[in-house]
Amino acid sequence: MGRHAQLFSTERAQSLLSPRGQPKADVTKVRVGIRLSPEVIAHFKASGDSSQTRIDSALPQYIAKHPGGSH
Repeated sequence: MGRHAQLFSTERAQSLLSPRGQPKADVTKVRVGIRLSPEVIAHFKASGDSSQTRIDSALPQYIAKHPGGSH
């Protein structure tokens, strides 16, 4: 056995090698860059954090109410 063979238990070594962060989502999103009016940004940021998530939730609602594409 090497000099450092017993530094960590097997369980501790496995935990150190485990992937970090959140698990990958089943449905991934596409990174895009869009320009929004200051009013739109202010509206969604006024509700607190996660403004991008709320914008992402609002857009499908708009699409459902306005079927047919270009408007």
